[in-house]
Amino acid sequence: MNANLLKPPLRLKGLFPREISAVLRVIVMGSGLILGLLMTSVFSQSTSTVPEGMITYTVAAGTISSPKLTTFSLPLTESAAFSGTVSGVTSNTLSAVNPGWRVSAYSSPDSPFGVRFTTGALTGETYLISTTTPSTVNTVTVTNDGGSLVNGAQVGDQFEIFPCDTLLSFFGSGTSTGDQAVLAGTRTTADEVSMVQNGTWTTYYFDSTAHQWRSGTLPFNCGNTVVSSDAGVVYNRRASTPYTFSVIGRVSGIDRQISYNTSGVSFIGTGFPKDLTLRELGLNLKIAGWINKVGSATSGFDQIGVYDGSVWNYYSFDGSSGQWRKGTLPFNMSNVVISVGNPILIQKSNGTLGVGTIQIPIPYSLN
Repeated sequence: MNANLLKPPLRLKGLFPREISAVLRVIVMGSGLILGLLMTSVFSQSTSTVPEGMITYTVAAGTISSPKLTTFSLPLTESAAFSGTVSGVTSNTLSAVNPGWRVSAYSSPDSPFGVRFTTGALTGETYLISTTTPSTVNTVTVTNDGGSLVNGAQVGDQFEIFPCDTLLSFFGSGTSTGDQAVLAGTRTTADEVSMVQNGTWTTYYFDSTAHQWRSGTLPFNCGNTVVSSDAGVVYNRRASTPYTFSVIGRVSGIDRQISYNTSGVSFIGTGFPKDLTLRELGLNLKIAGWINKVGSATSGFDQIGVYDGSVWNYYSFDGSSGQWRKGTLPFNMSNVVISVGNPILIQKSNGTLGVGTIQIPIPYSLN
C-alpha cells in the first residue's frame, strides 16, 4: 500500500476494506472540473447494502502572494457507528431502547458524531450531536439550529449515528512545506479553509507557531471544528505544489434534506456522488420562497453560484421563460452540470434569517 494513503484524511487511515461494494474514482483537477467518473460500476449492480466508494481530490497549487482557490464537498459519509429506532423525542433530544451506549460515548469534542434519520418525515436530515451536553446510556442531545425535532421526528423512526470529520481529523496538521499536506504558517502565509457557518464565512488556517488550527487572531484551537458532509469547502492554496487526497465512504442510499440559510448566503454540497444539472437539482422549486428573476432586473432575486476552477458563475431562474439563465445572457442554462463533489453557493436576496431544508431525492437506483 502507498504510504501516502495512511495520511489524513482520517477515512483513509488503516487498511482499505477487503470487499468494497463499488468504487468511485473521481479526479478533481486544479480547474475544479471532474475528468473521470465510473458511475455505472456503482449503480448498475444489485446490492442489499449501501455501496462504498472513493473520491480523489486535487487542490491546485498556488503561491503566497497569489493563492489558488479550489472548492469541493464530501458526498461520501462514514459508516454508521449505531443504527436504531427512536423511542422518545423532545425538541433537541432523541432516545432509543437499550442501545448499549456508554455515557458520553458520542460527546467528545475531538471525535464528534452526527445523527441522520433514515425513515420518517426527517429522512436524510442530519444533526450534530452536542459535545457540551453529554450523551447518556440511551439519549443524545443534538444541535438543531433553532429548529425542533418535535416538528418532524416520531417514535418509531429509524436513525443512525456516524462519525463526523473535523479540520484536524480530515486535513491533519500543517507542515512547513505543504508537500502533500496543508501548508502551515500565519494568517497571511498558510493555506486557508473556509466554510459558511451560521450564515457567515469563517476562515481557518494551521498556525505554525501554536501548532493548531486557528481562525483570525483568536488564540483558540479550532481543530475540532466539524467539516460537515452537507457543507461546501473553499480551499485557498498557498503552497507551490498541489495537494491530493482521497476519501472513502458510503454512497447515500436515501433522500437527503440539507440545511440552508433562509436569508443571505449558504454553501452546500448536493449530498450525492452523481452529476446533477441545474434542472435536475431544481432549487427554485425546493427552496421555500425562491425569488425568480424578472426581465432585466439586476437585483432582488435569488441566485446560485458555481466555481469552475477560475471564476464564479452565477445563475438565476427566469420565471417568464422557465429557464435557468446566466447573468443577462438570454440562453437556457438549465443543462449546466453540477459535477460530483462541486458545491453550490446559494444567495437569498431577502427573507427572514433562519434555517430551512432542501429536500433532494436520491438521483439513482441501488437495486
